[in-house]
Amino acid sequence: MKTQKYNEGIGTATDLTEVVDCWRIVYYEYLKLGFIEENPFQIFAYKEIINKRTSVYYSKIKSNIISTMSITLDDHSDLPLNKMFNDEINALRKDNGKLAEVGLLARKGTGSIRKYFYDIFLLMLCAHQYAIIHDLDYLIAGINPAHFSFYNRFFTFEKISEEKVHTGLNGQPVVLCKGDFIKQIKQCPIDKMDPAMKNMYLNPILIPNFHNAYDFDAYGIEHSIVGDFLEYLE
Repeated sequence: MKTQKYNEGIGTATDLTEVVDCWRIVYYEYLKLGFIEENPFQIFAYKEIINKRTSVYYSKIKSNIISTMSITLDDHSDLPLNKMFNDEINALRKDNGKLAEVGLLARKGTGSIRKYFYDIFLLMLCAHQYAIIHDLDYLIAGINPAHFSFYNRFFTFEKISEEKVHTGLNGQPVVLCKGDFIKQIKQCPIDKMDPAMKNMYLNPILIPNFHNAYDFDAYGIEHSIVGDFLEYLE
């Protein structure tokens, strides 16, 4: 297996400042799309992910973060998607299934649709690498049905729920999807893999500082804008 660097701007948020920069992009993009309401802190995240189980990734152009994604490792407590898909998620947890939730995907609204999906593509390659390193059975994501074909084609996600209303994003339509890349890799010879899966397996993305993600230390969070935002949510 070889290592391929797809984009020198791909990286891991290693401190709270970078986390805030990423979640500020989420705030402004989601606000512009009507997914959320204004808040005085001008950041957005779900309270269930503001903890040590979360890692935040981004892509940059020069020194500017332009897109971001957060991944939260499951510990059988609440994930953001449990609010809408509790039964489906608990079914995946049976038999000690290991999973993580991918969310807060956002890109600054500049450039073409093609550039938008290219950046999301790069971030999802990060998610695939995360799944390999953590030996996950599943990645789960709440996906707008209009975008499902993209995630299905390039990352072999499949729907595991009916369409519902996203209670955290002003009623946007959402379906729960799962990607079981690792199970597919373990069970399928390389020459019989889905082409998208084979490409991700043979060409893993190199992510700087992957093992040095910000650890969400309690003191740092409490005395920060993220801590203030968390109090606001509660």
